[in-house]
Amino acid sequence: MVEDPSPVSVKKAPMVGPPSGQGPVPLSVICWYRVQSLSFSESCRSLENQLSGNLLRKFKNSNGWQKLWVVFTNFSLFFYKSYQDDYPLASLPLLGYSVTVPKESENIHKDYVFKLHFKSHVYYFRSESEYTFERWMEVIRSATVPTGGARVLNSKESRPL
Repeated sequence: MVEDPSPVSVKKAPMVGPPSGQGPVPLSVICWYRVQSLSFSESCRSLENQLSGNLLRKFKNSNGWQKLWVVFTNFSLFFYKSYQDDYPLASLPLLGYSVTVPKESENIHKDYVFKLHFKSHVYYFRSESEYTFERWMEVIRSATVPTGGARVLNSKESRPL
């Protein structure tokens, strides 16, 4: 009997999404709920803008900051405790959000801070250098600022199917 010189090991495919079985929310669902539309070319271009690295997230009711590993892909931020984690703690779809630098009146007295805002939801994130701040702003703007394909629908327009 001749043995195969290159045995193949069979492994289970990795799970997509958190262990609970609930994966990321599809982009079409996010567009529906946020009354946004997105062209096919804009969706394809999202694959060109991906970034990962450490960011500090400001706690809502304190001056504390939490260090997170953040992955930006497919118009969303995915938050991990560390880069070694397999599943995100949370995700934040960015369609409809705006990204700005906090105003002086917001009392965020740190460098390299940006603010994500959608309706009543506000999040502050801080990067560790000017370079990483500029990179995060660039990729997040690509997901938050409507360009040729993305636009907000008004109440007189029908929602896309």
